[in-house]
Amino acid sequence: MTNFHEQSSLDRHVTQTLENINTFIDGEGLKRKRLEKRLGMSESNFSDYLNGKRSNILDFSVKLAEVLGLD
Repeated sequence: MTNFHEQSSLDRHVTQTLENINTFIDGEGLKRKRLEKRLGMSESNFSDYLNGKRSNILDFSVKLAEVLGLD
């Protein structure tokens, strides 16, 4: 079981990871619709991941990196 401090730290890492992903997508001029299609997910699911509304951010990050050829 994780304690409050560990959970808070995890939340900060997830938030930072999502900020980095969004900054990268915007900075590279990538089209979200193309990424959604390449990832095989709906617009709402993709948006939920990018906005931290879904868990499994690590799996999403890995899948995104693979699609972008960054693995």
